[in-house]
Amino acid sequence: MSAETVVFSLAPNGMTSEVVTTEIAPIYAASLYNYYKHPSDPIEDGTLNNLTLMPRYHIDPSLNISYGLDPSAEFITSDVFFNAFYPFIPSGQTFSLNKNFSANLFNLSTYTLPGQDNTIIPFNLIQSVLQAYCTNKNINPNDMSTSTLICLSNELIPFISLPNIKGTTYAHSYNQLMETLNSYSFFNSLNSGDRVIVPLYVTINIRSNVVDTNLVLNLLYKVLFVR
Repeated sequence: MSAETVVFSLAPNGMTSEVVTTEIAPIYAASLYNYYKHPSDPIEDGTLNNLTLMPRYHIDPSLNISYGLDPSAEFITSDVFFNAFYPFIPSGQTFSLNKNFSANLFNLSTYTLPGQDNTIIPFNLIQSVLQAYCTNKNINPNDMSTSTLICLSNELIPFISLPNIKGTTYAHSYNQLMETLNSYSFFNSLNSGDRVIVPLYVTINIRSNVVDTNLVLNLLYKVLFVR
């Protein structure tokens, strides 16, 4: 994954005031697995079967911001992000999926893959695992047995909903995540009222035992912070 990240600095009136390109390492809030990892398990090769997904954003009209159809400029507010993934702050800072959060952020079927020329490709978990398996094995999906396809579908359907992904989890606490953000000068130097969009990731690691395939999903959230 490229370390080059575009950060959108916004004026308080919601109009774009400046676009800054800065090179930072990807900032990950958490990495979730649909299985339990043993401490001796090898580190995954992140270059294989690795996809970056984006949610279909809902733009809050109260922010008076309109970006047309350009998916690269959409965002969610930090309140939405932390309500979804850090629901217990300030009393608790642990990363956790807010099961009372009524949004599509927890449904992988509502995510998209960025295509060419700003096109948007709907994400399908079952098809993506199947494509990864067939590509790795150099076989045609049409050559697979019906029984295998049925078993694969039954295995993966529960994991379309993020709360059903119950396995090993590595995550920053809320304080750790904010300390990471503040370690970057572009974030730490913001003045009161300034706005900045920062890309944050939650990684989903899907293991299919039916076809012996791993799929890494990097969920990219463009989060609007207001200082």
